[in-house]
Amino acid sequence: MKFDSQALIDHLFCHFKGDHPARIVFENKPALLGDGPVINLSIHPIRFCDDIFFNFETNDPLIYQKIKSYEVDYNIFYYYADCIKAQMVKHVQDLSLPENSALLIGQLPEDKSVFDGNKCLNLSFFTDQINEIADTHEAIYLKLHTYQKNKRKLIVELKKKCPKIHVIKENIYMLLAHQSIATVAGLNSSVLHEASYFDKQVIFFFKPQFDFENKDIGVFGDYFSSKFWADILGVQNNNISIPKLENRLRRIFGDYWGYPELSAFVDTKAVLKNIVLNKFR
Repeated sequence: MKFDSQALIDHLFCHFKGDHPARIVFENKPALLGDGPVINLSIHPIRFCDDIFFNFETNDPLIYQKIKSYEVDYNIFYYYADCIKAQMVKHVQDLSLPENSALLIGQLPEDKSVFDGNKCLNLSFFTDQINEIADTHEAIYLKLHTYQKNKRKLIVELKKKCPKIHVIKENIYMLLAHQSIATVAGLNSSVLHEASYFDKQVIFFFKPQFDFENKDIGVFGDYFSSKFWADILGVQNNNISIPKLENRLRRIFGDYWGYPELSAFVDTKAVLKNIVLNKFR
């Protein structure tokens, strides 16, 4: 049976939402063009915290302003990235990379985020840009997506056009924490959004999937409280909240890419447990 992510959202928030007419959808941007208020949820691209969390979009200006007041302070992620770098010092020292190296990030070939309206893109469409990066860095490494199939085919195709590429298999967060990685490039992977908090130069070959300046709002955990929904929708506040639990959403969505290896290096419960309680407004 195919995983029904919309049913998951319906079950999570039906009692919080009450009888408000707003539709809550998941990764359904076209719904925002319809009639009536719509809130479109997606998994936020910052995923190195003690849990994944939601990004909000809405077609209702009033609801947008209400949600905006709950937006996570993005500056806090620099400090959490520093915690990861600090706890990975030994592992990073064991990985010898030339200074001023670049890292290419692969994505799944049929992900909707790489669809340009006619075809699905991959790194082989951007070999001119990749070679330009290779010419200005001491080394360039390719980190493919963990779930990428037919990796060899893409590797052969890329190395034929970009012979300076070296494939690397280390955990993505170890690579982001490495001081020798100066630049991170790719189509529009969530890793590119994460890399900026590790003080890397970031290059998007394709348009970023998220626009946090104008329409996308990251909210961490507040949506598990009736106060949040009462505030943004004007429904009754039943004074109910789901107890905080590390990796609640990560388990629900099965979104563990990169995380099991990260948790082996980093005690996220100890480092990141205060992200909800201590958000900077």
